[in-house]
Amino acid sequence: MTNPYMHANERTGLYRLFAEDGQLLYLGIAVRPKVRWKQHALDKPWWHLVASKTVEWHDNRASALAAEEAATATEKPLYDMSWRRSRRGERRYDATSDQNAVRVHILTGIAEGPYWAGTQLSASQIAQACNVAQSTASFVLYQLSERGGPLAMPKRFRYEVTKEAGLPCPAAVEGAQEGDCNDSGRMTVWELRARLFSFVQDGADEEDLPTFAAALDEYVASLGLLASAPLESA
Repeated sequence: MTNPYMHANERTGLYRLFAEDGQLLYLGIAVRPKVRWKQHALDKPWWHLVASKTVEWHDNRASALAAEEAATATEKPLYDMSWRRSRRGERRYDATSDQNAVRVHILTGIAEGPYWAGTQLSASQIAQACNVAQSTASFVLYQLSERGGPLAMPKRFRYEVTKEAGLPCPAAVEGAQEGDCNDSGRMTVWELRARLFSFVQDGADEEDLPTFAAALDEYVASLGLLASAPLESA
């Protein structure tokens, strides 16, 4: 952790982060705000909501701290709880729907393409594709790499679709047939997809996202099971 006294006499910025509608999301102080923002991009689940930033410069850290305290007390940033005396009733960003959307995106990409077996995925790539914070994408990617999930992590902070879970890239395989068993003898994605997407054909919409996410979570758990009987076509 950086020692604050190292920068006590340095010019310090009081920065504010705003949503697209002008809502103040967060404020803080830093000698190098752009460096601090890069840190926030990695650990704040609401970072994707930031549409604009401002910096108010002060001669030293003490002046910036005083301005920060006054600003948090009056402006009450949405995701900065320092102005509260108690943790009771805190407003925190709920990333549940974002996490569900990321799961749907990744697992649909595995089942439908373009995330074929061997495809490498990064948190920044998934965050951009799903319009969520990088910390949210990282959390879901890690979850999907645990307990025999469809992802492996051969390199630090990069994930790879396993050959057991993913389909071969169509450009690399000719004559592949739906329903073919993979080398491990597990149920193929083709068979599992028939079960998972059956309700979509009945006119499912965004309101069904939690149900869809639950089905996809069941699919992840099923990857470690051997097929005891063929599944009925959807």
